[in-house]
Amino acid sequence: MLGIAIGDALGREYENIPRKEITIEKVPEGYAKGTGIYTDDTQMSIAVAEAMISGKPFEAETLALKFTEAYRRDRREGYSRETLSMLENSSTGEEFIASMTRKEKAARRSDGAAMRAVPIGLFPGTGDVIRNAIINSEISHAHQHAISASVAIALASHYFYYDRGPRKNIIEYIMLHMEHKWPNICSYLKTVNELEGFDHETILGEYADYGPPYTDAKPVLGAVLFIIKMHSDNPLEAIQETLSLGGDADTTLSMVLGIIMTDHPAGTLPEKLVRDLENGKFGRDYLLKLGKELDRRFPAGVN
Repeated sequence: MLGIAIGDALGREYENIPRKEITIEKVPEGYAKGTGIYTDDTQMSIAVAEAMISGKPFEAETLALKFTEAYRRDRREGYSRETLSMLENSSTGEEFIASMTRKEKAARRSDGAAMRAVPIGLFPGTGDVIRNAIINSEISHAHQHAISASVAIALASHYFYYDRGPRKNIIEYIMLHMEHKWPNICSYLKTVNELEGFDHETILGEYADYGPPYTDAKPVLGAVLFIIKMHSDNPLEAIQETLSLGGDADTTLSMVLGIIMTDHPAGTLPEKLVRDLENGKFGRDYLLKLGKELDRRFPAGVN
């Protein structure tokens, strides 16, 4: 959880800057304004984690209620106009789900569901990971790009948390579990997996000059997974490579760090990034507590 928030807070400072306008010579030692403030990415990930440890079945209504509760107690920046409307006009999970039509949800292909999918990887079985990642997406983002990205990010988190194999094989692992249902996305991921270096045209397509876009989860997914595959052993390299992409930097870095920091202690990051992360009621200490509760509920050594 701490990795998600640090990535979110640091990436926020580079969000929506086109890739060709960014030069990252080294990883920032701290946050530009002194304190790292996280956004909707972390808040929704907190809501997912709270749903997972609540003791209730992981269902759409339960998750949607957690989204509304998290927002109403601690309003955050970063939400899209559509998701903000859903939150503002809902006080129950059922109202959140009903606040947008199926047709409207089916048109939403953005990374808004994938950004909150990292905690879902802690479910011990891949079947549950896939099922719950689909639920996570369909309540607000039902386009296949959004759904498949939610599933892939959750599987990537699962692969790291339960140490399913060599880190370089992460994309192959994801394709193995997704190719039967999302062959088109897996064809794209196969191409990404074969690259020796980050090819912006191949991974980002029409967004090569801008960077990973919040409007389409597919290139965001390709960028995140390639960076994880190539730099998971070095969080500082992963941060530098992710920030250098520009675009939706808070979302991409929150997912990258949320996944790879499973392998690394917080001390591998610059001290100020950890120390100066906001620490209000739902800040650093709360995130650490929530992470420990997830570890107790889903012990990695059991499966």
